[in-house]
Amino acid sequence: MDKTILEDFIQQGLSQRGIASAVGKSQGSVKHWLKKYGLKTKTEKEYRCKCGETNREKFVNQGGGRRSYSCCKKCHARYTIERFRKYKLQAIEYKGGKCVCCGYDACPGSLGFHHRDPSQKDPQWRKMRTWRFERIKKELDKCDLVCANCHGEIHWQLDVGA
Repeated sequence: MDKTILEDFIQQGLSQRGIASAVGKSQGSVKHWLKKYGLKTKTEKEYRCKCGETNREKFVNQGGGRRSYSCCKKCHARYTIERFRKYKLQAIEYKGGKCVCCGYDACPGSLGFHHRDPSQKDPQWRKMRTWRFERIKKELDKCDLVCANCHGEIHWQLDVGA
């Protein structure tokens, strides 16, 4: 596809779909040639994150072939980690703030949740980071707050059958 033809259509304000219709090609083909020549239609959305990132390849894939236009992968990861930590701190506070076995409370990263009855564990618990806190509370009610050492000892004893 000729670059000057594409530039003329862009000057006319046509979208990728409009250009495709005018030249009798697919939108994907037009998109390919625009990218190859470093051209953009005026109707293409601008990628801009609050951190200043504008490279579209560094933006979050939202699924279903859609990309975020306002949040890069780094900022999305930072936001996700902050949200997860906030929920974990809320969960720790909800369960009393310290290990039920030894009373450890120095580092939230060393505290975890042990299901008293594994058969009662929600089958979707691995997706808990996407849940609202009210749903998380229902799962926490089935758990004890324990430190990493005590959690390891509990599972060691369960595995041995002591």
